Amino acid sequence: MHVKDLQEKRILIAVLNWGLGHLMRSIPLIKQLQSQGNQVILAVSEEQKKFFQAELTAVEYLHLAAYPFHFRGKGNFGTDLMLQFFTLHRALKKERKALKNWVEEKVIDCVISDQRLGFYNKKVRSILVSHQLKLALPWYQKLFQVYYSYYLKKFDTIWVPDFPDLEKRLSGKLSESKMKNCLFIGPLSRFQKQTAVKKYAFGALISGPPPYSHQLLQLVVEKFRKTGKPCFVLSSIADSKRMDGVELISYTSTADANELLQSACFLVSRSGYSSIMDFTFLEEKAILIPTPGQYEQVYLAEHLSERFIGLSEQEFIDFDLNTLAIKMD
Repeated sequence: MHVKDLQEKRILIAVLNWGLGHLMRSIPLIKQLQSQGNQVILAVSEEQKKFFQAELTAVEYLHLAAYPFHFRGKGNFGTDLMLQFFTLHRALKKERKALKNWVEEKVIDCVISDQRLGFYNKKVRSILVSHQLKLALPWYQKLFQVYYSYYLKKFDTIWVPDFPDLEKRLSGKLSESKMKNCLFIGPLSRFQKQTAVKKYAFGALISGPPPYSHQLLQLVVEKFRKTGKPCFVLSSIADSKRMDGVELISYTSTADANELLQSACFLVSRSGYSSIMDFTFLEEKAILIPTPGQYEQVYLAEHLSERFIGLSEQEFIDFDLNTLAIKMD
């Protein structure tokens, strides 16, 4: 079942609490579903609810606890997840139980999950939105692929937000699968390509789970400061308007963010898939800095090296931004 086939239904949607990327890419999907006469209900955490309320109308909200992600920020991304395995597994069970009650109480026709593996129900069509069907893991963590695949098979359909053409595919080998329930629906972005005046030499989009998002904020501000050029940082964790001469901007409306991102000659962000879809859609030049230890992001930065500049955190520290060709209006 394609997105366009869902019409006049009551749809319950839940989105992974992993930075803001999953929230951002869900916006265009939700708006399309609403335009097709569907009634959308969102199961969200309090933080997610605030974001959605600023972007959407005519939506009912239910409370769903966020997954208990906690990272130490030392680059041991996979190890941190392994240590939380049983806590996360219990969270999946709790959300399945909550969903079972909602499906009956709210008379739900269809369930859509953006990377929340426990958000499926056998009584209604359950759809997973994910670009990652094959995990990017070192050999000693391959057992997690078995666990992951077990949950993928629980969904009736998997919507892959990517191009079906292998040559154009952004996710590369991550979306390779022999499962027959996968459907490529094209990249998702809440932005619109437009002609914008280049007022900034560099701009940064800060997302992802803490403390890695805080680390990137500090790193980017320090690098931008040294260029002596106009720069901005768009972030939900910025608590002041300027830092060392760099303009800090809290996450704003889609319209404002759309114009802001296109007003920079170069963008900097983690190599999260949602950011990659946005930059590709906007045709913006970007430097991608993988979250240390997150193998998916490391792979994506390498896979898309012909489209973007992929740098590790240390490589970014050593990189001279002023060597890039900047043509401001």
